[in-house]
Amino acid sequence: MRTPLPVFLMALVFTALTATAAARPLVFAVAPYKKPSEIYVMFSPLVRYLEKGLHREIDIVVGKSYLDIIDRYKTGEIDIGYLDPVSYIKAHRQAGVLPLLSMQEAAGADRRAVIVVRADSIINSISQLRGKRVAFGDINSGLTHYLPHYMMLNSNVSVHELADFKYVGSNENIALNVINANFDAGGMEAKEAMPYLDQGLKILAESEVFAPHLFVVGNNFNRTLKQRLKSLMEKADLRFLRNINPQTTGLRAAEDREFDGVRNIVNVVNYRDPPQ
Repeated sequence: MRTPLPVFLMALVFTALTATAAARPLVFAVAPYKKPSEIYVMFSPLVRYLEKGLHREIDIVVGKSYLDIIDRYKTGEIDIGYLDPVSYIKAHRQAGVLPLLSMQEAAGADRRAVIVVRADSIINSISQLRGKRVAFGDINSGLTHYLPHYMMLNSNVSVHELADFKYVGSNENIALNVINANFDAGGMEAKEAMPYLDQGLKILAESEVFAPHLFVVGNNFNRTLKQRLKSLMEKADLRFLRNINPQTTGLRAAEDREFDGVRNIVNVVNYRDPPQ
C-alpha cells in the first residue's frame, strides 16, 4: 500500500505549483497594424506601468496576423490585449474575449477608413474601381478591410468585379503599394493615410466614424486581477495612452453592445460579398 505524502510535503508541493503559476508572465497582445518595432515603442510605457502595479512581468506580443491573435485567444495564450472593433467581435464570439476599456477620443478624432489612390490617378469615384486592383490590409481588420469593402458595396462594387485584390498587411504597405503603382487603390486607416498625402496619395472616399479600439482580457482571466488591471488603467498617465493613440482623451468602460454596428458591417460584407 502506498504511503500518503505527509501534510507538510503536500503543502510544499501546492505552494511551489502556485508560485510557479503566479510567476508566469502575462501576455499582452497587439495585432500587426504597424511594424512590430513601432508597436513595442508605442505600448511599452503602458505595459511597464502595469507591470509595476500588478507586480507581474508582462510580455508584449505582436501577432503574425489578425487571425493569429484570435487563434491565440482561443488557446488561452493571451491574457490582455488591444483590439480593433472587428477583431474584438470575432474574438468575443469565437474565444469569449471580454471588453475592458475603450479608447475615448476628442470630438472630430479621425477614426475612419479611407480609400486612397495615386495623386495623379484618373479614378474619381468608387464606382470606377471596377476592373482595377485594390490593396487591403488584413482580412480581419475593420479599418483596412471591412469598412473600405463596405464602402465599395454601398457603391455597388463587388471585390469580385476587381481585376485583383490582395491583403498586404500594414497601413504602410497599403500606401506604398498604391504609390508604387502595384495597386490602383487601397483601403486604409484615415489617420495613417495623412502622412502619405504629400508623397503621392490622394483620398478618394472616406467612411463614417468607426467604433473605438479597446483593451480586452481573455475569457479565463482572473477576476480579481481583472479589477486591479482595470483600476490601474483608469489611473494611467494620459501620456502612456497618447503614446498609443495621440488623439485619445482617456479610457471609458467598454460594453459589448456598442459594437453592434460593427457586427452589422461585418455581416453585410460576409453575406453579400464574401472576402477571400
